Amino acid sequence: MNHETDASSCPPASNDDGNLDAAAEANAEARSGQLPSGLIVQREEIQISISPIPTAEELGKYESVASGMANRILDMADNQAKHRQRIEWEETRSNAEFQKRHQWFRFIFAMTALGAGVFLMYTGALVWGSAVAISPWLLQMIEYFWDKFRYWQTRRAEAGRVPRLHPPQKPDNTA
Repeated sequence: MNHETDASSCPPASNDDGNLDAAAEANAEARSGQLPSGLIVQREEIQISISPIPTAEELGKYESVASGMANRILDMADNQAKHRQRIEWEETRSNAEFQKRHQWFRFIFAMTALGAGVFLMYTGALVWGSAVAISPWLLQMIEYFWDKFRYWQTRRAEAGRVPRLHPPQKPDNTA
């Protein structure tokens, strides 16, 4: 690409409304095909691909550089996908095992507290026994509702409906 740009002929970019109007007029004239003298219009195109697999044209270029290169690239992408899937599967399995252990721990804790509460009530400490017997169930309910709150808060945040703590400030144009 050979581009010649004369910076003095281009309208300066500024926050001044006059310069923006001049740039808008020059843009309108450029679209109509009538360019002011000394103004050069430049256009650049950029193509970005975010993928583990290059486009067909790029694969052809790799193949022309070294025979078998395209197959190597496709094999690398396939191996990376398998690796990522294995990691995700292990993470899912680990989370399931953790939840299972957590449920058993909660059950054992609740039954122990219930037994201790019944023992305290049997020995005459009705208030303490009731509090000890009820506490794990109360904690379970609090955790359940807290998890629901966090779930819905996350859903609202993803949808963009969570109010900001600090509204955006308007720019100070006094400078």
